[in-house]
Amino acid sequence: MLADGWSPSRCTRHCAGCTGVDLAGWVRNDGKESSAPFTTYSNGQANKYWPEVSASANGVVRKADLKIHPEAGPDASGAIAQHRDVWLAETRSFVSTPIYARERLRPGNHFAGPAIVEQMDATTLVPPGMTARVDAYLNLILESAA
Repeated sequence: MLADGWSPSRCTRHCAGCTGVDLAGWVRNDGKESSAPFTTYSNGQANKYWPEVSASANGVVRKADLKIHPEAGPDASGAIAQHRDVWLAETRSFVSTPIYARERLRPGNHFAGPAIVEQMDATTLVPPGMTARVDAYLNLILESAA
């Protein structure tokens, strides 16, 4: 902590990690005084710890600079990577479903469900009766088709 610029003199309750002061007497997260840490035993050795320690911080960050992307039109067929048979509860059967590559979808593209949109960190199901469209900020917006 000291290497990160933390100053123990700015802290009203020092921890053993920065000052070597015993933590006995700290208030636990449930509001009760703790005269000693909790103790567990492993391989015949006592290990003391506080099971819930939290911290919070406030700061000022620069406003995000969101880029508006040009409209590419409604046709999303160029983003279809493949078709797969997908089990859908709405139809109670397997349905040949287009699989869209998220990185290939462009603003203005739209398509109807059933469909799946795959990306590196998420998979989105567009169920039957829903539509998906891409807005100017590249958000994927799902709406009822009715």
